[in-house]
Amino acid sequence: MSRVYTYPSILVVLSLVVWLFYNPLLASWVFLVIAYGVFVLLLLYDRGAKPHVDTTRWTKDESRVIQKYHIFIRGPLTSQIASANLNIFRISVLIWVPLLLWKGLLIQSALAALFYFLPFSLTKKLEPFNPAVKDRFQYRTDAMKQLAGDKPNELDTLREVLEKMRAGNH
Repeated sequence: MSRVYTYPSILVVLSLVVWLFYNPLLASWVFLVIAYGVFVLLLLYDRGAKPHVDTTRWTKDESRVIQKYHIFIRGPLTSQIASANLNIFRISVLIWVPLLLWKGLLIQSALAALFYFLPFSLTKKLEPFNPAVKDRFQYRTDAMKQLAGDKPNELDTLREVLEKMRAGNH
């Protein structure tokens, strides 16, 4: 699938990088405001739009998974688009931090570096089946739980929820 929907974000980032050479202070603050703005808007939507789950129809684990991944469940494509655009800003930090350090803008560089780590948990909620955002230790943890006979991991529960919703059972 083509990632055409990320082109505007890429264009914004590249335009701001070019602008950085002409007016570094203003360009860095504009980049940070846009990046953190996208993150905060998605975070507020994630926190504010959590559905009320009927616990008589869903198990405890399924209810928890529905509330955690509600954006992905409501619109997988929208969730992918939001995640991809957020990741464009995250990856661009790898360009911004060295350039900001080179220009002597230490505060902006620190804020940009912090931005690389902040949206990771939100990205995992937006695209739960993307192997690039899955915890590296999750594979080992899941295997150990299965050997111990514990409950399945969140992604298995999410798959079950999606199958039940498609089948119309709930």
